[in-house]
Amino acid sequence: MRDKQLKQLWTLMVTALIGFAFGASVEAAPLTVTGCLAKGHEKGEFALTHVPGGDASHYELIAGKGVDLASHVGHKVEVTGEKATEADEKGEKGEKGTKKEHPHDHLKVTSMKHIDAKCP
Repeated sequence: MRDKQLKQLWTLMVTALIGFAFGASVEAAPLTVTGCLAKGHEKGEFALTHVPGGDASHYELIAGKGVDLASHVGHKVEVTGEKATEADEKGEKGEKGTKKEHPHDHLKVTSMKHIDAKCP
């Protein structure tokens, strides 16, 4: 009986540990930043510039499902999303499955709020 209880306790602990580790990596905290929405370097890419404070002064944006960034280029906007990698942006893995080095943070936008039609 004692061996069975120890085995159940061990299984429960391992399951909880795996669940915690997986959950922590998958559920990144949403990030909200305000700045100027601009066209990116390539067609269909966007950037958020003039971002005050925070982790970065410039973000490359990946539009999430249902988010229309194109009609707000040149406007001051507030975007909410999750940090992403350049591999997420390109839909591919970086070399050897690692994140590519890139000078700007990437943000996968889940929602956007128009703040002002003018931007510095």
